[in-house]
Parts: sequence; structure tokens; C-alpha cells
Amino acid sequence: MALSSKTPLKLVIDTDPGIDDCHAIMMALSCPNVEIL
Repeated sequence: MALSSKTPLKLVIDTDPGIDDCHAIMMALSCPNVEIL
């Protein structure tokens, strides 16, 4: 099943507090079709 642009991708992020992970979280938060759980 393909995701439509109206259906947000539900995403759980489990990371350590490193700067690279912070960058990945910020990128995910900036995407309108991603919902951080």
C-alpha cells in the first residue's frame, strides 16, 4: 500500500543524545508528511 501525501508517516525515533541524531530528528520534524510519535 502506497502512502498518499495526506497520510503522515508515523515515526518512532529511538536514539542517543548525539549531535548526528539531533540533526536527523530536526530533519524529520521539518517534513510535513512525518508524524513523530
